[in-house]
Amino acid sequence: MPPLRTMFLLVSICLALLAGLIGTIVGFSMSGYMLLAFPAVAVLGYALFRLARYLLARLDSKDLFSPLVAFPIVYVIWFTVGSINLLDVPSSFSFGAFDPIPRRMWFFYGIGLLSYMAGAATLLRRKDKLPSGFLFTWQTERSAVSTAVLVVVMCGSYLAIVSQIGVPVLRSAPGMVRLQIGEHMWAQLFLMAGAYTLLPFLPAYLWTRIPGQGTSAMLWVLTLLAATLLMSLGGRGFLFEPLLTAIVARHYLKRKYSMLRLGSVLLLLFATMSVYGYLRDDGEFESDSPIVRAGFPSALFPFAYAYLYVRYTVATFRDVVSVVPSQFPYQHGWMTLQPLQGLLPGHHKSSDFFFKLILGNDFEGAGQPATLLGPFYGDFGVVGIVLGMFAFGVLCAGVYRWMLRERTVTSVLIYSWLVHIAIWSLFLSVFQFPTYLWIPVMWLTMDWFLRSSRNRDPFVSAQSRLSPGLPRDGE
Repeated sequence: MPPLRTMFLLVSICLALLAGLIGTIVGFSMSGYMLLAFPAVAVLGYALFRLARYLLARLDSKDLFSPLVAFPIVYVIWFTVGSINLLDVPSSFSFGAFDPIPRRMWFFYGIGLLSYMAGAATLLRRKDKLPSGFLFTWQTERSAVSTAVLVVVMCGSYLAIVSQIGVPVLRSAPGMVRLQIGEHMWAQLFLMAGAYTLLPFLPAYLWTRIPGQGTSAMLWVLTLLAATLLMSLGGRGFLFEPLLTAIVARHYLKRKYSMLRLGSVLLLLFATMSVYGYLRDDGEFESDSPIVRAGFPSALFPFAYAYLYVRYTVATFRDVVSVVPSQFPYQHGWMTLQPLQGLLPGHHKSSDFFFKLILGNDFEGAGQPATLLGPFYGDFGVVGIVLGMFAFGVLCAGVYRWMLRERTVTSVLIYSWLVHIAIWSLFLSVFQFPTYLWIPVMWLTMDWFLRSSRNRDPFVSAQSRLSPGLPRDGE
């Protein structure tokens, strides 16, 4: 028997439908049509509610961060939100970013997503299941030494940078000051090495061990220190990239997210990024933004400020398609392999600066990213999108299966880093910076140093907190 509330809802809808029909027959046209519309809307709303519950239940039974779930969902949301013409903003504002997006662009979005999913499906198997937990293989003493070294490296490199340019977030126009950090290549390299490792690694240690109360407090203080230093640099990515990595890792090392909880976390992260960017840039733009004048609620604008970056990247991809190859030739792999060029001597501009150049948008600041599809298209056109997204899908599925097979905290962190790259690439591109490549190599090297083949701890639950029976540090 169906639940009582379901029976009550169905009977109510039927009675309302009958009342609307009778009202129409007897000539009460306005009230009849209104009563007739109400049950139709009620039936449709109820059906959508049940469908949503079914889909959420199906998704919750899956691994939400597997290659075929989280990234495709965020991909669809990104290009959908970025392509809908929500506001009528003059073309003079931000180089026509709010000009209509042609419908033909959906072909490129669709072929990119299908290619990615085809690539991921070639390696994924139905029998791939999350293990009951992940092995903790680090020696406590070596972990303490590594943490101390990373803290010293992080603080030393941070002081080397701010002694030259000041604390970016405390200066006027911090959005522009942050670009000067790139001029201190080696100091930035060591700063990212320390902070980007500490921010996800220390919480992972706390989620998979039961340290003493003093140790736990100290590790959280160091995590907060790393986050504060990154936030003070004036760029959203400095903090939110390792933070997103930690969010993904928590799913595997502490407790699985439900779809609603994960959506809430990502929405909160998006709103936080928006407010941070709005406060950082508020001094550089008029408070009466053309977007607000176009009808966007001013009270909500700080929380949706990051929407501009969604729209800008999608609009830039539209513009790139319009000028390549009609006005500028394909680059034949230069943009896709650009991160590797950063390892060579000299200064090498990333693909977003190339797009800024060919589009003739002479504005002060950083480049003009065109989503992860932009470099693939700029190199080989539609073929580049198909091959590039297919290869990226294969990579994501391969690393995911390696994580399931390896079953260690380090494998979880490396896969979490790749998930962060996939999501972040919707704004920039795949492997935009050399950092994206050498940080996983650094983590594997750390894992080799921290491993203890003679002292492998019991499995750590991926579903819930550790049981009190597991050993504490020092025991």
